[in-house]
Amino acid sequence: MYEIPIIIFIFIPSIILARLTREEISHGKTYLKLLCNIILAVFIFIILYSSFEPKMFFSIALGLILGFFIFNPYLYLGLIAILTYSGFPRGLFTILTSLFTLSCISLYNKEISWKLIVFCIILFLIPYIFLALPLNIPWLIPGIAIGGIFHVVRENYSGN
Repeated sequence: MYEIPIIIFIFIPSIILARLTREEISHGKTYLKLLCNIILAVFIFIILYSSFEPKMFFSIALGLILGFFIFNPYLYLGLIAILTYSGFPRGLFTILTSLFTLSCISLYNKEISWKLIVFCIILFLIPYIFLALPLNIPWLIPGIAIGGIFHVVRENYSGN
């Protein structure tokens, strides 16, 4: 459960770092996008390696559909966060999500406002509702996370 305060806290230094290094960030946008996408690809690889089932293609399709409506990555990172309760390495998740937050906030520093930060935190916390529900479909949450992350990666290269 320690990943929640760490991920929420990492937004503050991310914003400060992004505000202080605006000119340096403008030269490295390509590398920041690449870093974000590599981190998301590592998440996909770990999920597929640890819990692949053929039925997961259905939930990946659900995640792709959901990704058209919500392309904020923190919803899908929240889904991966609840996977840490069933065997996903919690320390690795916390480190990769912290690096993702640092690079993502730096990448989109011109659009970042406190309202957007609160929205990202709320999206990150929404999947924790699933912990209270007795879900007996182990392939649903990882597949939705993978499908949504595929859409986020596609959105990173859509020309903006």
